[in-house]
Amino acid sequence: TTTFGVSNLSGVTISDIGGIWFNTSSATINSVNYNIGQLLFIIYKQNNIESAIVSYRLTDAFDITSIVTGSYVEKFQTDPGNNTVAWKGISWSDDGTKLFVQDSYIDPPAANGSIPRFYQYIPNSPYSISGEPTREYIYSAKQVANNTFDIHTSGIRFYNNGTKLFVMRQYDSGGSTSLENSYFLCYNLGTVYNISTIDDKQR
Repeated sequence: TTTFGVSNLSGVTISDIGGIWFNTSSATINSVNYNIGQLLFIIYKQNNIESAIVSYRLTDAFDITSIVTGSYVEKFQTDPGNNTVAWKGISWSDDGTKLFVQDSYIDPPAANGSIPRFYQYIPNSPYSISGEPTREYIYSAKQVANNTFDIHTSGIRFYNNGTKLFVMRQYDSGGSTSLENSYFLCYNLGTVYNISTIDDKQR
């Protein structure tokens, strides 16, 4: 087991991390070639400042001890305001042509909790987060039941070649911590890596 302190990363101040991701196909960014596993993406928040994604180069694929800490490759502010909610999860399509971000937001009637919201972006080039990726679609998950609200959601992951979406979810009932429960939701997608085709009947 290897640990790495985010305080060592140059160019960012991280209060909390929502997730990490590696490139699963090769990419060329700013004329630099990256093999599979050489791009590490971190989605994070800096309290009262921003939510953002930042990418760093790994000299050895999938090895965080080989991270180049002197400067990041690229950065994308998912929430440049002080709301800092767009940092709960990150995922890419296998070819790097679609980026997915998870956040949570307060929305009536969930006055005491939050409802997860998923953003689907189109980057300007595979695995590149510069130049403001185009927001293509937003999906807001439904409440599980009356008086049941999400208080923590994290970990957006696609499987089965992008036809299934998994989300980790923790909820409580009306703010009662004694009723907390954690579980996974599984959504089917009609079109691979396209959350506009999501089936609301989660399993």
